[in-house]
Amino acid sequence: MISFFNKNKKVIFIATTSVFLGGIFVGLGAYLVGGGDMSNVVAKVGKKTIAYDEFLEHHLRYVEFLRQEGTEVSDEMSDKIKKQIFQDMVVQEIFNQSAENYAMMVTDFELARYISSIPAFSPNGTFNREIYNRTLWRNFKMRPAQFELQERRRILSERFKNLLLSTCKVTPSEILHAFVLQGKSFKDFEKEKKTIALQMKQYKFIALANYQIGLFKEKKGLLEFFEAREQERG
Repeated sequence: MISFFNKNKKVIFIATTSVFLGGIFVGLGAYLVGGGDMSNVVAKVGKKTIAYDEFLEHHLRYVEFLRQEGTEVSDEMSDKIKKQIFQDMVVQEIFNQSAENYAMMVTDFELARYISSIPAFSPNGTFNREIYNRTLWRNFKMRPAQFELQERRRILSERFKNLLLSTCKVTPSEILHAFVLQGKSFKDFEKEKKTIALQMKQYKFIALANYQIGLFKEKKGLLEFFEAREQERG
């Protein structure tokens, strides 16, 4: 059982992080809305807050995973991970709220189907609730309800991200124009056009994502607030 879990640990870890580490998105551009008791808040996005304790759990879980994989995590690297996780959690919350505005949702059936598809929870091909509960707590200190809420929100934010991506169309003339601007020989066009098309789709997605995030702008920069909160916590 232990060896089976170890083989599938990365699959579960990706789920329990519930963020976009290594994703296509760059830039933040969102802002914090002040007011109320912010003592345990690392960010407030729209009408919802992200708890500092939740943020720390993500950070510690990710750092522990890297160390178990043999990566030495320096203080500098840990700080970079914190900022990335912070950004990813904010973006996920924005995407979730945006998805809800479009009446998008993740049904109980969809969530159950996904969780039962994770091999570590179904060692014999059938979902085992006892193994599911034990694995979450022993390895990630998570209760099923917490894991399922995170997964529902992660899937929803991914769904909204895919919706944005589906609207990012690139025309042949745009590809040709971008190729010409790069000053390359036309004999390489056929070889390079797929790469250029992918790059342009990514640029369009980033612009669209930043626009969506910009709808949440209010009073104070989130990164400024995050850095101030880190200083307070020492």
